[in-house]
Amino acid sequence: MKLINILVFVTFCSIRLFSQGQEDPPVWFVELMLGFQNCPQPNSYTFYLENQGTVWATHDDFIPPGFFINEDPTINDSYYPWHVRNTVGNDWRGWNMVFSQDHITILDTLVPVFGYGLYKISTNASNSYFYIDYRDARIPYLNIIYNQNIDHWIKYDFNNHNFYYSTYGTIGPWTQIENREYLKIWEMQETYPVIISTSDFPNYWENCLVPVNDGSGYPRIVWGRHPQDDLEIEVDNYKIYRAVSSGLPPPNPIFTPIATVGSNIYSFTDYDFASGGPLNLQYRITAIYEDFVESVYETSPTNTVLIRGSLYKDNFKKDQKIEFFLSNNYPNPFNPVTIIDYKIVSTGLVTLIVYDMLGTEVASLVNEIKEAGNYSIKFNAEKLPSGIYFYQIRASDFVGTKKLILLK
Repeated sequence: MKLINILVFVTFCSIRLFSQGQEDPPVWFVELMLGFQNCPQPNSYTFYLENQGTVWATHDDFIPPGFFINEDPTINDSYYPWHVRNTVGNDWRGWNMVFSQDHITILDTLVPVFGYGLYKISTNASNSYFYIDYRDARIPYLNIIYNQNIDHWIKYDFNNHNFYYSTYGTIGPWTQIENREYLKIWEMQETYPVIISTSDFPNYWENCLVPVNDGSGYPRIVWGRHPQDDLEIEVDNYKIYRAVSSGLPPPNPIFTPIATVGSNIYSFTDYDFASGGPLNLQYRITAIYEDFVESVYETSPTNTVLIRGSLYKDNFKKDQKIEFFLSNNYPNPFNPVTIIDYKIVSTGLVTLIVYDMLGTEVASLVNEIKEAGNYSIKFNAEKLPSGIYFYQIRASDFVGTKKLILLK
């Protein structure tokens, strides 16, 4: 289980947070800013920054120079237990990247630190999350468009439960982040050239492969550029290998190639299987290149990752679960308003009903013909007593039930 370090961050209404490059003093030397918009009151929320694999670090200001595999848990994971004091969105927080981790901040307030890794950013305010890949040894960027640097801003909107990013500042412009999207910092910052560098990260190829969940219901893996590409070799393709087994994962699995992708592709989704199930799906990647006489070679493989799965074409029930969706309500527990998300894939009658512990209907939220799509609905329980309730959706042949807790 990952160790998550709790960093309590005390803010005052008179304190504002600024990033590098802005003129107004005082300055916070942070590279990742996080704020919000349209926050309901009163409430408390938490925002998480969690690594999804190996993280590389460096010393403050690169003194002494060089990268190393991080072993500090506070750089791997951190989160803000964040009491939101207003609705307009000027309560910004920040993370330092490791190369500026010891810079002085306002009132010597402790600021969490992140490194050169693949991170997941999420919140307990909803089921929304996304990934950002910082595994580029060129950071902090110097030769990039519009005179930007590594600084970037993430904003969460409580009205639509979407994340947004900007590389310009707190006033935007903002780009919406699709739920469960995989972002690359070198593309967000419009670096030139866009070819990333990984050769300075020790043992990068042996640690770069990571499984991620993009919400599609299929296994997905992410890796990175081979560290010797354009140095000793010129990579033409990446080859994906898979081994399938049941029971305990074998110590020496038999891998077979299943796909080949271009040299600028660093992710792959396996549509032969559904995520979750009794099977062991093990993956690894190799790089394919030619020498000066056009002889074809294959590098050693990456690390191996394991994903549990089942045969998609033989798993009709799993297919239904992927297509139809009923979310956990958020927030939960709640008082008195909560939100429920659901997805349907075909036009038809949809019912969404809330029941008490005795199975008595206490509220009918939806009872109408709906077209295929994603929906959200607010449930106001101001007239109900505190307790445990259940909500159930019926759409076509799909039936889903979840529990909610009302605390007054």
